[in-house]
Amino acid sequence: MALRFSKGVWFISISSVLAALLFAYANLPEEVLVSQQGTDFLYVDREGFFYGSLGVVTIINSLVFILSAIFNKDIPLRTWFNGLISVLNIFFIISFLLINAINSTERFELERTAFLIYGSIILIAVWAISWPIYLLVRKFWIKPAA
Repeated sequence: MALRFSKGVWFISISSVLAALLFAYANLPEEVLVSQQGTDFLYVDREGFFYGSLGVVTIINSLVFILSAIFNKDIPLRTWFNGLISVLNIFFIISFLLINAINSTERFELERTAFLIYGSIILIAVWAISWPIYLLVRKFWIKPAA
């Protein structure tokens, strides 16, 4: 049951990533600002940003199918991995919408959204370390049924 739920959450997250990417692409200028270090600015072409982002999202989300083919019998691992990819998709959604906001003509204060980026990175880290913790708990505290 948990695997079905995680697949559903993953499907909703990948759909949301694609919607956020298309929304950002529709509103971006021809030259997209992706990084600023002091007075140095890094711009990429709008199509390059779109196809590069789409490629990264596709590769990361296709890992769900690869892992489920390799570890077909390990349901807890597949459930956890679907959750990990869903959490990464949340990070992508926030990143695409933030890049859209930075490149808009409206006034934007980056300081007010830092908690979203840091929060999503912390969420990824917490989810990533939850698997080793789960394995330790299962090994030392849960006794197998006789």
